[in-house]
Amino acid sequence: MRVTLDDEQWTVSDGTPLMEVLAQVSDKAHAKGRIVTSLQVGDRRLTDRDLTRTLLAQIGSEIGCVQVATQSMEEIFKGADETMNRYAAVLKSDGASLVGTFRSGHTPDASFDAWLGRLADYLECVERKLAQPPLSDATPPLASWVARLLKARDTGDWVGVSDLLEYEVLTRLPG
Repeated sequence: MRVTLDDEQWTVSDGTPLMEVLAQVSDKAHAKGRIVTSLQVGDRRLTDRDLTRTLLAQIGSEIGCVQVATQSMEEIFKGADETMNRYAAVLKSDGASLVGTFRSGHTPDASFDAWLGRLADYLECVERKLAQPPLSDATPPLASWVARLLKARDTGDWVGVSDLLEYEVLTRLPG
């Protein structure tokens, strides 16, 4: 059976179970600091959910060639930048609407908590690689400002929430 990992090819015995082939692939990808992003076995594209015990036990003569594509973590993050920037722009727009609501004297409803949840999702995705670095070493990162925002929310300081949201959190979101 022929196995292709990016530009590298090798042959394994047709009696080798798919599980052993994928272990070889995983070891080689890991050694190169890469992550498997695409797997094709025979004519079938697979995801990790398709890798059942039965399929993993099948041998090369039953399944056909294995083709695997990988990417470095840097390549994966780079590809995600555009999507995360669009998501940040939506967060920024929605956050600006919330500022207007707070400044007009209305207390927040569940929409603010939902927005905070979406902001937490954004932070989780890009915490290691924010699209815009802090303005200076003295400027705390976005997560620090979010912590202050949550503290102001917990104390019911809606003017403080509005100020932090408008001048600190939203200004650090790209878009």
